[in-house]
Amino acid sequence: MRESLQKMKIAAAPITESVLSQFQHHQPIDRKIVKTPMDDLVGALALVFDLNFKESYDILKNT
Repeated sequence: MRESLQKMKIAAAPITESVLSQFQHHQPIDRKIVKTPMDDLVGALALVFDLNFKESYDILKNT
């Protein structure tokens, strides 16, 4: 039940304009601008934009 409430909080939270802009420009999210649970989730997803090595892509692809 607790996990469901956490998911509902995230789903109901807005994405701030600054986080959305960085994500749309394929940039990693600056943690200093994260304000909502949805910003935090988008920030985690945007980590893929900061992968710099082929091995990192291979690990991601194989998980």
